[in-house]
Parts: sequence; C-alpha cells; structure tokens
Amino acid sequence: MKDIYKWILLAVSSALAIYLVLSALYAPEQELNLLTSSPISSRRQQANWKTYQNQSYDFEIKYPKIYILDLGASPTYYVGEYFLGGGKNIVTIELWPAVTYAGTNFLDAFVTISVGNKGMSETSCKKAQRLGVGQNITLSETRMINDLTFYGGELEGAVAGTWAKGRVYHAYVDNTCYEVSLNLFQGKLDNKQLDTVKQVDESKVFSKLEAVLTTFRLISSAKQ
Repeated sequence: MKDIYKWILLAVSSALAIYLVLSALYAPEQELNLLTSSPISSRRQQANWKTYQNQSYDFEIKYPKIYILDLGASPTYYVGEYFLGGGKNIVTIELWPAVTYAGTNFLDAFVTISVGNKGMSETSCKKAQRLGVGQNITLSETRMINDLTFYGGELEGAVAGTWAKGRVYHAYVDNTCYEVSLNLFQGKLDNKQLDTVKQVDESKVFSKLEAVLTTFRLISSAKQ
C-alpha cells in the first residue's frame, strides 16, 4: 500500500512540475512584455554612457556610446556658438544613428558645449543671439543642472530649405560663461512632400538631447 501512495505522490509531483514548465514556456505574450518592458531610470541608463572631460575648462558631460563625438563645432552643420561677445566651440555630441528617423524630414541633431570669450560679463552671459539674423534675446528660463544655474531660451532660423531649432543654456561660473546648445536641423516640407515624408517628432529628438544636457557638470564640483 505504501508503494501505491509513493507512486501516486510521484505522479502528482511530476504532473505539477510539467505544468509549471509549460506555464513558463507558453505564458501569454502580454505578461512577458510586462516583465521585460519595465521602465529604466535615466540615471541607470547613463551609468553605461561614455564621459568626456575637459580639464582646461573644468567640465564633463556624458553621452550614449553609440553617439558621435567631435572636437569643436558640428562638422555637418556649423552653427558656431550663440554668445553675444563670441566664444569657442569645445566639443559636439551628435545624435546617432539618423536612420532612426528614416522617412521623416530629420537631418541632424547634436549637443555642443562652448565657452565664452575671456572677460564676458554675467549680464552678457544671460543673453544669446538668434540664428542667422543677429537679433539678441534674453535667456529667461532658469533651471538647475547638477548644482549649476543655467539660463535658457529657444532660437530658430531657416537657410536654403533647412529649418533649424535650438535650445541654448548659459551658466556663469567663476567669470566663465558656459554654453550647452541643443540643435535640431530639419528639411522644410511642402505639400507635395507630406505624402511621402513625415514631420519628425521634435519633442522626442529634444528629449534625447536634454538627457545629455542633464549630465553636464563641473569636474571640481563632482570631486567635492
């Protein structure tokens, strides 16, 4: 009799094990997606990013490994910098791959870090110059990024069928004006093109550029 109970218990255990395995293998796709698509914090994503450091100007910035880094201004769309008194482009981080936006009027997007000319006042640092027309604007938006106060504003302009939009942020620290500019270039669309080319989602592009912006910090501050 004991052998009968033993075999019954073994059969039940085996059946339960088989059920659990099959349940795992053939679980509904919706449940699987819930497990694999949980949101990852931006801080966790940025932990695997590359870091560019510039000892001469005491700053660092992070960017995804797949993005392209160039010293100086963008080699594709030279926008210089947006300082009233002029400055120097230090490094450009280009959003890549552009094929992500295939079928749209997307041309290019990048983040450029620049430093204003020596002797620039804080008052001048809180202003910028519009693309192409030389019109000055006051950077009225204020935001904190890694304990730095940035003054920001939006700029836009058109050249030869290309529409450019930018978000410019200036921070004045120890008599130095830092600039982080977010730049998006698009092809102008006419009514005929709308059937074959879509308008790129600007908010999604700028959200990627903003993610890079939020990693900007002074090296000396990071060490404290």
